[in-house]
Amino acid sequence: MRTRKEIKGEAKELLKANFDNVLKASLFLILLYFISGFTVGFSFGLHEQTSNIANILTFAGTSIVLSIALDFIATVLSVGLYEAVITKDFSLEKVFKYFKNGKWKKIILVYLLMNIFIILWAFIPLAGPIIAIIKGYGYSMALYLFTKEEAELTTARSYIKRSLELMDGHKLDYLLFNLSFIPWLLLATFTFGLAYVWVFPYIFIANVIFFEDIYYSKN
Repeated sequence: MRTRKEIKGEAKELLKANFDNVLKASLFLILLYFISGFTVGFSFGLHEQTSNIANILTFAGTSIVLSIALDFIATVLSVGLYEAVITKDFSLEKVFKYFKNGKWKKIILVYLLMNIFIILWAFIPLAGPIIAIIKGYGYSMALYLFTKEEAELTTARSYIKRSLELMDGHKLDYLLFNLSFIPWLLLATFTFGLAYVWVFPYIFIANVIFFEDIYYSKN
């Protein structure tokens, strides 16, 4: 398996060579995350400006439902973008592939099951939060597997089980890999989000390459 520096270097080269197409393909995800964050932030702002409990609860409930819906859409698009990176085909048809072929329902089911398991792990007394984080990293390849073993993995739980097998021995590597992007995320924050047009695709592509390395090192 390649080093973090090598993986990041390949991600940068791929992004530089296809920046316009990558930006178009990932723009929907960036906008979805922005809208979701704005909705939650506005909900907190409303709480500070009004004492009308009914209005607060109504808007908070609407915000939660909208955020969940946007999160589901972003998750399905992410799987399409995984495949776009792997095939180097950054067309919108590729990004929206899993909505068109009807597999979006299975993706959402896997995503829901992952999060339910993580929440349940977190309820274990004392060590729960730490176990939940470890398990979360173990589940991190589950959605990526739609691009590789969709025909073989027939149940939502089988994606999670397979991810745990692939991530065995690599969870700490993946944690350190993610932490290495903190300077880039700080840069994006300091530029009021403008740098996200580069930072988001760069981190996304690097993650896909990381998963590719793990997958092929164990197959």
